[in-house]
Amino acid sequence: MKGTISGGTLVAKINASSATGAMNGNQNIAGSAFPRGEDGISPTVDVSEIEGGHRISINDISGTKTFDVMDGERGEQGEKGEDADEERVTNIEKAIAHEPYKTDDSVAYTKVVPENDLPSASLSAEVSMLGGMTYKDGDTLKSAKVTEVESVGVNLWEFGDVDIVSSSGYKNLALKNPLPVGTYTFSAIPHSTDNARQAMLVAFVGGGAGGANINIGINAGYLNAITATIETPVQYIRLCSGLSVSDSAGLTSSWTSITLNKGTTALPYTPYVRNTLPIPEAVQTLDGYGEGINESVYNYIDFEKKQFVKRVDKIVFDGTEAWRQQSVNALGFANYELSCMTNADTSVRSIAICNLFEHDTNWIANVTREGFLVDTKTVVYFRSKSYTTLDAWKAYLAELYAAGNPLTFVYATLTQVTDISDILKDNNVEVEGNGTLTFKNEHGYDVPSEVGYFVQINGNAASATKLETPRNINGVPFDGTSDITIEAGSGGGIPIVPAIFNTQTYMGYDATVEGVTELTDGMKLTIIPDKAPIMAYYSLNVNGLGAKSIYRTNEKGLPANDPMSQQGWGEAGVPVTITYSVKGSKWIADVPFPTPAGIGAIAMQGGMASGLKVEALLLTKNSDYGDSLPTSVGAAGRIFFKKVT
Repeated sequence: MKGTISGGTLVAKINASSATGAMNGNQNIAGSAFPRGEDGISPTVDVSEIEGGHRISINDISGTKTFDVMDGERGEQGEKGEDADEERVTNIEKAIAHEPYKTDDSVAYTKVVPENDLPSASLSAEVSMLGGMTYKDGDTLKSAKVTEVESVGVNLWEFGDVDIVSSSGYKNLALKNPLPVGTYTFSAIPHSTDNARQAMLVAFVGGGAGGANINIGINAGYLNAITATIETPVQYIRLCSGLSVSDSAGLTSSWTSITLNKGTTALPYTPYVRNTLPIPEAVQTLDGYGEGINESVYNYIDFEKKQFVKRVDKIVFDGTEAWRQQSVNALGFANYELSCMTNADTSVRSIAICNLFEHDTNWIANVTREGFLVDTKTVVYFRSKSYTTLDAWKAYLAELYAAGNPLTFVYATLTQVTDISDILKDNNVEVEGNGTLTFKNEHGYDVPSEVGYFVQINGNAASATKLETPRNINGVPFDGTSDITIEAGSGGGIPIVPAIFNTQTYMGYDATVEGVTELTDGMKLTIIPDKAPIMAYYSLNVNGLGAKSIYRTNEKGLPANDPMSQQGWGEAGVPVTITYSVKGSKWIADVPFPTPAGIGAIAMQGGMASGLKVEALLLTKNSDYGDSLPTSVGAAGRIFFKKVT
């Protein structure tokens, strides 16, 4: 319902006990002020490190909210890409044939050297990288510190000829390098053809000199080679007579050309060859040398850059460190914290190794076994249920240290590079194709390494006997397969011969040239006149084949009517190269024609007319020539020259 009030309309609320007044819109009445609100709060974000990751905290008007971001693990290493196709490069100047495709970068204690496809040349190995590796052996960490790189040829038999007396038992021969697992062939030749005295038993012995492994036998009358497969490394070879003592007591069995080679086929005998590349003592004592965690993270020597690259560090604990017990979880595992690492690579922290504990990425609240955890770049945690007080933990570490097997921890670091050019000098060692290259260390462990093999040409290798592209020597092609003969007139070498003045004719020279029986077009000679020309029109008579006049070429390189003569050209003792021309039966000398004194000027003797006797400017007969203009200027067929004063 509606009613009227002063300045507005009365509006009644239905079912209400009161009514509200609504003012007309044309009234301008100020309302009461609205109270001021409270100041707002700007959100803030904090990031803090936690065990195994980071905690993010967001603070706003409603309070603090947190969530944890845990560190991810590094993915597995991808497969190695295929090697690029590289052509073989031969460096003639250094006489080294590099074969870059023969590069070995595997992890191994002993490598097999590639076959040398240039038998007349020697093979060399260039060690470009040598890394270390740390292995866990029971409760001990052992490092592969390579002391030398040893190369051995195809023949692994290092003991030379042997004599065996049938009644003297057997010989134990200790190998310098244990034979790895594999198949080997043993062969030998007896000194004597007396079959009754020639028999030998060979045993491959592993572990120690007293334990037999595999026995094989050879006999001069029946078998001179035998193959055996060994399944454990062999350290000794045992030899004894194959003759029964009752039948041949005291008989000596003598053997030569003994060969022990890999594979199932006996190879021809070659002498035992051994070469070494020693690792300098100063390198072996570098901090961290020989340490590594896996095939991707290890310390190594870069022989090419002469650097020591460190990716791994090791810590040995003795109980005196500043340990702190952080907490003990519900299962009774104490968490001991120590800030001890330097430049740790947290992206691969889970690969760290320890001799007595395994890596465990669980938070202490969830730990159910003893272990350790690399947390930040500096902090490591060890968890123990056996030692739950700080004093007990430190006493335990001190006891281990005193016993000679301390708690040892190896972890990945950020890359550190040290220049060692002052102590690292050589990285080459001679090897033999199909031989072995061994990285010797105290424990016989595999180590990361990179080796390139190249051919060192000793004299003339088989593939270098013939030149791929023949070379011309004085015009005669030479490919290196046979001798060549340079003959006059053959387009090859130019004989140099004396030209002897002929005292009978006084008109030329005589010369003797070996092998020349006729004068052919283009034949070249270099003559050295013994006298200067004393007459006109000199000639040359070679081997009595006839005197032929000698001319020289003009400024256009054409034969000119300018003979070798007393008043022309030619000197005693001055070599002149001449070419025979069948056309005109004359020798053309390679002697420059006189150079003009200037543009349009010609050096002349005997008057102007004589001076113009050159084929480059033909003069017409019955024409007038002179130093002044004639009276009848412009007469047909006449050329006039005005004297320039």
